[in-house]
Amino acid sequence: MRTFRRCRPRFASILLTQAPGSGWNEALRQQGVAVLAGAVPPVEREAILNDIWDWLEGVGSGGAVSRSDPTTWTMSDRRWPRDNMSTGIVCVRGAGQAAGAWRVRGHAAVQSAFAHFWGVEPSQLLTSMDGLILWRPWQQKPAGIAEPWKTRGSWLHADQNVYRRPDLEAIQGLLSLTAADPRKTGGFVCVPGSHLPEAQQELCDLLGGPPRLRKRGDFLALPEGSSLGAGARGASLEPGDLLLWDARLLHGSEPAPGVEHEGEPEDPVVSAPELLRVAVPVCMVPRSFAQDQDELAAWRRKAVSEGITTKHWPHKQRVQGEAGGPDYVVPKLSSDMLRVL
Repeated sequence: MRTFRRCRPRFASILLTQAPGSGWNEALRQQGVAVLAGAVPPVEREAILNDIWDWLEGVGSGGAVSRSDPTTWTMSDRRWPRDNMSTGIVCVRGAGQAAGAWRVRGHAAVQSAFAHFWGVEPSQLLTSMDGLILWRPWQQKPAGIAEPWKTRGSWLHADQNVYRRPDLEAIQGLLSLTAADPRKTGGFVCVPGSHLPEAQQELCDLLGGPPRLRKRGDFLALPEGSSLGAGARGASLEPGDLLLWDARLLHGSEPAPGVEHEGEPEDPVVSAPELLRVAVPVCMVPRSFAQDQDELAAWRRKAVSEGITTKHWPHKQRVQGEAGGPDYVVPKLSSDMLRVL
């Protein structure tokens, strides 16, 4: 059983995990969020994680990062890839085309979940080509590293402009490759039910109503101190869990409580250092959502060939971050991966 827990100041279970075929899609429609426990088994999960480390040690860092040496996990010297606004979301150096990300998109359980929700065959889906979520272990930061590793919190937002387009248009998701606990690691947070009309109207009012929202893009940040944020919950996840949510849902991430720790020089070296949080975002929608499928297909092939990371709208031409650099290597896509390209 996976739970969602209240983020600050107390914790309360509000949502049960359900397996595919047993009503999780209804929970997703009602709450705006659901967890499919154990979607990806351990052996395949480890293969994905290994692919991500291969990317980090290769084109992701120009060979400057070592998975066995956390003193090399530094961003200030450009070894560790830059993230978006200290959130741990990496969209540079071709992250969206990393082999590990594509392994998630091509996984049968991931495709089946989205196909089940939309009522289509997997071959009728388009996948996003999002980046990677990589949190360094800020509670165990090596001695002598001055840069902050702890990610920012309190950035609840919706990824769909609910004034301009109030109806369901996308289901977002992420495959968690590490365990997540709101009190120990932090991770995904959301406001269950905030995709529903009453909450949408409240969000629109907070952001200035029609005069402002008709000109806004899809990213709608919830103002600090809003009563809507009081209902935020943090997700407890196990490695291999697939988390799905409505794009209209208020969501974000929050690190666990605590002060960032810098080790002392005499502290023993961790024999097997691990990242605090690793997850692969993924969104799939029916191919029929695209207005011009031929034009979109050509653009998506170009994204793969040039190492472009996209936003979570598979049926739109939306770039997130920069293209791959001169050492970018085009991924080899299997038939299962090509099916959703």
